[in-house]
Amino acid sequence: MIVRAVCTLKLVSTDPPYYDNIGYADLSDFFYVWMRRAIKDIFPELFSTVAVPKMEELVATPYRHGNKEKAEEFFLDGMTEAMHRLSTYAHPAFPTTIYYAFKQSETTDVGTGNTGWETFLEAVIRAGFAITGTWPMRSEQEFRMVGMGTNALASSIVLVCRSRAPEAGSISRRDFLRELKDELKEAVEAMIGGSEGVSPVAPVDLAQAVIGPGMAIFSKYSAVIEADGSPMSLAISL
Repeated sequence: MIVRAVCTLKLVSTDPPYYDNIGYADLSDFFYVWMRRAIKDIFPELFSTVAVPKMEELVATPYRHGNKEKAEEFFLDGMTEAMHRLSTYAHPAFPTTIYYAFKQSETTDVGTGNTGWETFLEAVIRAGFAITGTWPMRSEQEFRMVGMGTNALASSIVLVCRSRAPEAGSISRRDFLRELKDELKEAVEAMIGGSEGVSPVAPVDLAQAVIGPGMAIFSKYSAVIEADGSPMSLAISL
């Protein structure tokens, strides 16, 4: 029993897929076709298909799933399951850290949002995690191809997560906004450099980074309740 506990409780730090940002399975075909010719006889099961299998890859690609809505549902369900497994096997003495560097802005009739970011955060919260801290980490080279001439992220956002307490209660929208107002100002000042005036966060990343402190409050409760009794959606909270 002791051996099993030691084997299953892990220190977890992961860099999951970024919604529909990069199709690694498609990129892998470049190498796969040559490797298949060279070593198929040695690893027949690994190279049993003509190209890299793609349908199970955890990315939100509409051309694989029929439309955008089905692709997003596939990503959300798969990421929720993956995050739930992480929370199950993670060691309770240590936080789980998740790196996320995706940015996607979409303008709709209700405003501008980040679909990939919102969907990922929803999966984390659905899985039973509470986000106890966030911070940008300079991880991207500004001269990389995706960043040249674009408003691309210069940093990864590191989410520090712990399993949400089973007894975590709900909070009203009014109390949530009051708590958010009390804590958000100090967190934003730290991100823009405070009294020293030197920001540890790249300007292009600031809008994403300030979501973190609010999510720490939002995710520590089982639900934030609207005036009509319905739970507040994640998109509204962001």
